[in-house]
This record gives sequence, structure tokens and C-alpha cells, in this order.
Amino acid sequence: MTLWIGLHLHSLSLDTWRLRWLTEPSAAAVFEHDALIALTPGAQQCGLSLGMRCATARSLAPECLLYPRDPIAEQNAYAQAAHVALAYSPSVYQHANATLLIDVTYSLRLFGGIRLIVQGLRRQLKRLKLQVHSSVAPTATGAWLLAQAAQHSTQHFAKRSRQQSAQSWAQYSPRYACAQATLERLLNPLPCAMLPSAQPHLVWLKAIGCETLEGLKALPHNGLQRRVGTALLTELEQAYTQTVWRQAPYLAPEQFFEQLDLLDRLEHTEALASFSERLALRLCTWLAAKQYALRSATLELHHERGRHACPPTTLELAFGEPVWLLDQLMPLLHERLSRQSLAGPVVALTLRSQALAQQNARSATLFPDPLHAPADYRRLLDLLCARLGAEQVLQPAPLADHRPEIANTWAPLDASMADATSTASRTSHSRKNKTISVQGGSATVKPTLATTQSAISVMTTPAAPASSNPASFATENSTPAPLSERPFWLLAEPLALTVRDDRPIYYGPLQLLRGPERIESGWWDHLRIARDYFVAQDQQAVRYWIYRERDTEQARWFLHGLFA
Repeated sequence: MTLWIGLHLHSLSLDTWRLRWLTEPSAAAVFEHDALIALTPGAQQCGLSLGMRCATARSLAPECLLYPRDPIAEQNAYAQAAHVALAYSPSVYQHANATLLIDVTYSLRLFGGIRLIVQGLRRQLKRLKLQVHSSVAPTATGAWLLAQAAQHSTQHFAKRSRQQSAQSWAQYSPRYACAQATLERLLNPLPCAMLPSAQPHLVWLKAIGCETLEGLKALPHNGLQRRVGTALLTELEQAYTQTVWRQAPYLAPEQFFEQLDLLDRLEHTEALASFSERLALRLCTWLAAKQYALRSATLELHHERGRHACPPTTLELAFGEPVWLLDQLMPLLHERLSRQSLAGPVVALTLRSQALAQQNARSATLFPDPLHAPADYRRLLDLLCARLGAEQVLQPAPLADHRPEIANTWAPLDASMADATSTASRTSHSRKNKTISVQGGSATVKPTLATTQSAISVMTTPAAPASSNPASFATENSTPAPLSERPFWLLAEPLALTVRDDRPIYYGPLQLLRGPERIESGWWDHLRIARDYFVAQDQQAVRYWIYRERDTEQARWFLHGLFA
């Protein structure tokens, strides 16, 4: 048996203005053609009613805010509600009177049953500030009628007392009919005026005493068809029996574009965070409907229009890892907004999607999936770039060179590896950005590419034992160093060490632990080096990477790196 969900957006004209309120006013109303069409509970307490003239409303409640109806905003909000429904089923239909019809027959097992689906729909629509009446029925027309039952009022219930009328309508508060018998029981007392085809014949139906669907169904069909035609009987049959729904389903647009006009001129980025989050929530709803993930988006902050107009402020949001959840999108957006200077007051915001990718949803496993750790790492890099600046977050760009100071290069995170290897100026710039001070000296250090040494073919050979007197102690207490051993921090410029009693001194004498490792390279570019590298340790067990220059009359020692 098929199962349909009906979602009636009964206060759509007022909900579109709720999206623009920073705080909800005590009393507000929406008017069209100088008549009130929607009221907040506060406006109703002030004595206002639907259909009242605006002048009368202003005289009764001067503090009540009156807003004109915005059909374009209502259409956008109606589409957003459809995007929410598309996350649960591809069969979503926009029906009459701002009502969505959703065929969830094949989604029940996936989402855990009809109750969880309805709760999820209502919860997400509430986050979008949309008020809804929901219903469940085996037929699409039956779900549409039950969704509007709480809002409809006819003379059939006006004849009864106020208490009896409340009791009669209380049975429609759940409006859920999962079985055919329950559907008939809930549809029978509904008034005939709820059927669109019955509107031209209400006077005749009232004259013959037929005011409910149960009475209409009891009339002879042949005589009723000759009297009112086939449209009314077709609607009645579609409400009670399962028939093929022939409307075209709703299709979400291929790109997201949403503009939000603000009621006030905002001059601080902190005040824009709440409205940008509302737009981001709509974007995530659209991403869920399309099963897309976002790689980049654009947020435009529109300023004054007219004579003092100025170009909008544009924020480019680029993500290293595609995102589709609000928790993944908002940290970067908040960081960009908090560090953005405004050219003037903001009167509107526009959010649009740019680059998209297919969504790879996480599996619902008991333990965390280690395969998603790189994705979380890339989102952290996005946040660091937004907070510190893209030029302050560097990535390793190793060069295939034996000389440590040339092989150890860094480039901006968004720069390609090819550019980093071909541009010498970028190499020198990245060295300056990645240096820190060494305690007690004027040298600076930077991280080495310890994690990327396997990608570099470092061909070094262990040096022969030195026979000269200054380095005689080096071969007694040291062992050959592993080829891949490198310090975590590398000085941008080697620091010359003093020598005392044929031993290098750095805040005390250094003891050689491993080495020598001989590196001779650079004869082709006039930057030739000839060095023997050692791993040394001081009295506090701090290890250093030092080297001794070869082909010199006197032994000259330099500090080149520090181990972690």
C-alpha cells in the first residue's frame, strides 16, 4: 500500500518575513490589497483579525508592524520546503494552497518508518522558520485534505457550539491515517467546500443538505455526474481510493542562488552572522536535496543603493574538502565574516554556489571511520587559512636536491607543487615565513620535510674516518647515521659554532652520537657544498644536527638543525 505525507505551509506569507527578523516583534501582520491576511499570536491578542483593513489595524494596535505580502519570497520559501522533502523521497509534488505531497512508500525502511520521517520533516522546516501542518494518508488527495483540515472552517461547524466545534476539529490534530479504514473515518466529516471542484456548487449542495464528504459520497453517482459534471466525482474518488498521481514531480535547480533583503542597515559583521547562517542552512538543504557537496561558494554583501551605491563586498569561500553540512560550512564563514571590513552598511545578502562535487556521505558505523580523518584535516586547514591568512599556511614543496637547505622548501597551501619547484623567489619567501627564533642565538629555524624524505632520493655516502687531529674524537664515539635521519627543525641559515679543545661548543661542549654523513653536491650551479654531518647531543640531552666543512685548513663547525 502506498503512503503519502502532506505538508501544508499555512502561514507562508508571514514565515517569509520571519526569516528577515533578527528578533521576532511582539505583534506583526501581513497585508495584501489593504487587508490583513496573516497575523502573529501577539497581533491576535491586540484585537486584530484576518480581513481587517490596515487603517483599522493601525488604530487598534499602533505598535503592530505591518508588512506587504512578498510573492517572490513565498515562492522561494515554498521551494526550500520542497528541498527538505527531496532529502527523503524523489517523489515530491507542489500542490494547491501551498501544500507539498510526498510519496514515501519506498523510503519507510530506509528512514526507520513514517513517524521518524514526519518528525524529521517538521524539525528541518522549523529550522527554516516555516510553520507546517502535516498529515499522512494512503492517497495523495486524502493527505492534501487532511493537511488543511485544521485551517478550514465552514458553516457546518459554525452551527455547532464553540465547545463542540473544538472537539470536532481536535480529531484532525494528528491527521495521520496509515490504513484505509482510518482514512475514511477522518475524511467523512470534512466539509465539501474543501474540494476545489465543489466551490461552484456549494449553494446547491447546502440546499439538499449535503455538507460533508460522507454525504457527498452517499449521493447517486450517475445523477450527481449529470448535475455537476465529472470533476467533482474524480476528486472524491482520488481522496478515498488509490489512483495514479499524474502531476510532474518537483525538480530542484542545478545551482543555488538565494538573496535575503534585510529590514535594517547592518554595519557590523557580527550582526550579519545570524542572517548568513540562515542562508547557509538553505544552501545545505539544497545540497541534501541534490546529493551534492560544495567546493566553493560566494557570499555578497550588498550596500546602499541609489545615489550612494557602491559595489558589493564579495567573500569567496573555498573548501579544501567538499562540505554539505552546516557544521562544516559555518566555521569558515564565521571566520571570513569576522575579519572582513565593510565598505558601508549592508542592506542585503546573496549566497550562491560555485564549484560542486558528488556527495560521499559517511556510513553510520559504531566507531569513527579512519578514512575520513584526511577530510577533517583539510577542513582544519581551511579554517586556519581563514583565520591566519592563506600566505601564512604553508605546505611542503620538496626539491630533488641533496643539499638540505635547498631540498627543504615550503609553498603556500593553494600553490601548485610545480610552481614551488620552479620559482626560487617563492622558496626564499617561504623560508622567511616559516622561521622561528632559537633560544640564545640569532639564528632562525624552520621545519624540515621529515615526512616527505621518502619522496626525495637523498644519495649520501658515509664519510671515511677522519685522520686529522681536530676530528679525531668524532670517530671514537659516533656511529654511521641512517640515510633518512633528519632533524625536525632546520635553520634558515647555518649558525657558526665555536671550537674549544677540538670540540664544537653550543652552550657547552657537544658529544657526537652518529656520523659522519658526507654530502657533496652543487658543483653545477656554483653553490657547491662539501660537508660531513653529525648528530650531536649537549649536556641536557638536546640533540642537534651539525656539520663540519671539508676542504678547509681549519675545522669549521656549523649548527644546521634541531631534533624534536
